[in-house]
Amino acid sequence: MKIGLVVDSGCDLPKDFIDANNILVMPVPIRIGKEIYVDDRDPQRAREFYARHEIDKSHDAETAPPSVEQIRTLLLDHAVGEFDYALVQTVPKSRSPIYDNATEAAHAILSGYKKVREAAGREGPFRIRVSDSQTLFGIIQGSNFADLREQSAKGVVAQGFGGIALGGLAVGEGHEQMCATIDMTVPHLPGHLPRYVMGVGKPIDLVESVARGIDMFDCVLPTRSGRHGQAWTWAGPVNVKNAQFAEDLSPLDEGVDCPASRDYSRAYYHHLFKAGEYLGPMLLSWHNTAFFQSLMAEIRLSILEGRFEALRSELAVRWAGTKSSPKAEPEA
Repeated sequence: MKIGLVVDSGCDLPKDFIDANNILVMPVPIRIGKEIYVDDRDPQRAREFYARHEIDKSHDAETAPPSVEQIRTLLLDHAVGEFDYALVQTVPKSRSPIYDNATEAAHAILSGYKKVREAAGREGPFRIRVSDSQTLFGIIQGSNFADLREQSAKGVVAQGFGGIALGGLAVGEGHEQMCATIDMTVPHLPGHLPRYVMGVGKPIDLVESVARGIDMFDCVLPTRSGRHGQAWTWAGPVNVKNAQFAEDLSPLDEGVDCPASRDYSRAYYHHLFKAGEYLGPMLLSWHNTAFFQSLMAEIRLSILEGRFEALRSELAVRWAGTKSSPKAEPEA
């Protein structure tokens, strides 16, 4: 499945990032005086346009959202033949009609996109979802009780939130209970809304939560662990303050594409923490953040390639009883 992103030109993404990631932009027309400029996130064209009107301070200026037909044409000409699933992200509904126009355009193409996909040589259905950038998430509570979780889930879903959060986890209940609580909650959630587990968590928690249908996470663990000398790696946790790393010249984790992971030895990290140099927590927090990002990127890729269960099994074996050789590491 190929997933594409469509944004309006009010987004803050730089043009080189947009081009590198094949992101589609819904242009927003800008009128100054009698001249109209269609903002498609081209910085050179934008500078030239605004330079021409620097002295036109008496002119009114206004923006207009792209019309339903303009968005429909963009989707049919580019998204339908290029992607299998398109996520359309707009500015908040309270600021602009772009969201409503994009939603209407998305509905308009669903009955007539098949010929476009056939002409592009793509098989299977085309799916699209429109969301604005200030989606509110309702939070499900209920401790570890299935009946309370069900009651809370149904009440939150009925209120029409744009996303669903699972609260009351990662508060000392342990990994198995966390998984059990997610298991008892997810069946009561609609499939089309993003699911967010609050305050989670360790790498194995992320993998097992994704396996249960969770999409989003937040946690202080990468930086909190980094401040206290614990690194998270593809081989498991490493406590760089331990004596066995005093002369270990191997990098922290060559499998993570980050200078803090590749370019500094475990012995150097050991020295920084023993000497009380604050560079140690800074670098280790950088590494941990990069590792968690790499883990989630690999999870997303494995889902797209249909090998998530294989990755899940591999990581479970790799992390079972992980050690910072030779001493087993305690949980963070």
